[in-house]
Amino acid sequence: MSEEETKNLAVGGTFEKRLFSELAVHGELLKGLALRMSAFEDRLTSLEDRFDARFAQIDERLTSLEVRVTSLETKVTSLEEKVDARLRETRPIWEAVQASVLLLDKKFDLMVKDLYDLRGNFGMHESWLRELDRRVNP
Repeated sequence: MSEEETKNLAVGGTFEKRLFSELAVHGELLKGLALRMSAFEDRLTSLEDRFDARFAQIDERLTSLEVRVTSLETKVTSLEEKVDARLRETRPIWEAVQASVLLLDKKFDLMVKDLYDLRGNFGMHESWLRELDRRVNP
């Protein structure tokens, strides 16, 4: 080693002085970092508080929604039971109406057939009457 390098070491003072000055510089940096970390922790705490409040609101709204859905389910179930009861009550009436309509349909078909038969007979009688009239009144 050259003597110049050894002199350069002595310029900054003793090793302890240089060490303490470096530690002081690093200490100031650490204090600044600690302050920044503290500010960051404060912001994080604020965000957590806001998140907790918002989450509580959402939870409250979901609970309210669950209550309303449960209420709607109860009402729908009640309506379904009423509809089923009414269907049981009206089913015999409906079946009787269907049977009556079927009977009326059959009767109407029979009336239409009789009407066509009557028209056919009327036409045949009319032609006989014309024939008789022609023979009697030549």
